[in-house]
Amino acid sequence: MKKILSLLLVLVVLTALAACGKAAPEENKEWTRSGYFEDEHGYMLSVTWMDLGDEAGWYAGFMYGPDPIGDSYGGMVKQEGSSLKGELASGGNMIDVVVTISEEGEDGLLLVVENGATCHFKLMELQEAPIGVSINTEGYGFFTALTDGDTYETPDDYSTTSAILSLYEPTTYMLSAKGGEDWVFVKWTKNGEFLSAEPDITVEFDESADFIAVFEFPAEPAVDLGSSELYTEDELKAAVEKIRVQFEEFEGCELFDIRYAGDEANNEENIRWMNDLAPGKGLEANFTQVAEFLSDFHSPVEETGAWNPDTDYLDWQWWLARSEGGDWEILTWGY
Repeated sequence: MKKILSLLLVLVVLTALAACGKAAPEENKEWTRSGYFEDEHGYMLSVTWMDLGDEAGWYAGFMYGPDPIGDSYGGMVKQEGSSLKGELASGGNMIDVVVTISEEGEDGLLLVVENGATCHFKLMELQEAPIGVSINTEGYGFFTALTDGDTYETPDDYSTTSAILSLYEPTTYMLSAKGGEDWVFVKWTKNGEFLSAEPDITVEFDESADFIAVFEFPAEPAVDLGSSELYTEDELKAAVEKIRVQFEEFEGCELFDIRYAGDEANNEENIRWMNDLAPGKGLEANFTQVAEFLSDFHSPVEETGAWNPDTDYLDWQWWLARSEGGDWEILTWGY
């Protein structure tokens, strides 16, 4: 399993290198020994004919160590006599290498790195993987896809925005999504359908499927302070900030706007009501001023038990009180 996934990663990297690599040699199809090969360590070598439109020629890519990305090399090679020779670009941070590839035995290849190692590769027999899984992102964010057997310094070392897995048997993966700067994770989807609102999930890949981690850039909620003869703009902004802090506890909800409901809420009846609620909040019942705000927000797509899922809540009330000139306290909210 690990070997096949490593091969896949190598091929992805090498294909990318080919797209921006060096100029291809003139077409020469005398060389016929192509395909995928492995050495005694399980490292891979591929030799394939690539036709990139204006460029065509033999392409070689191989692993020169256990890291399928950092130890991978690839590039166009030119046939010289009975061998292929060329400079292969590093897929990581290593220097490029010059290699010579020649036939060895009935179906093997001999790869010699200039001023380096000599590697013996045998032809691999690859079976078509029955489970194909793609993982991608929508919006600005990243994910990791790891199994219990994966080793890494930190999960971020394996962060990516796209991956394709070819699996020969059902395999359990831990998917972890993280938004880019100022972007937030929203949900995982499978084949276009909602899967989970949790960024970290465990999934058994037992069938071919397409997974997407969705990210959104949160818009600032609109704030309407209206007009007030009782409170200054700064006093109303302080009340709004209290509401926004409290709203952060509405996990998974998206706040659209906050609106001041008007000075009419500051009446004797509502002041008494706020003072009646104060002891239940652990506050002293000495409030002299009241402010009401309204807000609109959207509940989480997934059922949480706190809200009707995927629903707009409109004109949600927020009731705040204070002693004149003091700090606002939220006494209650809802309908």
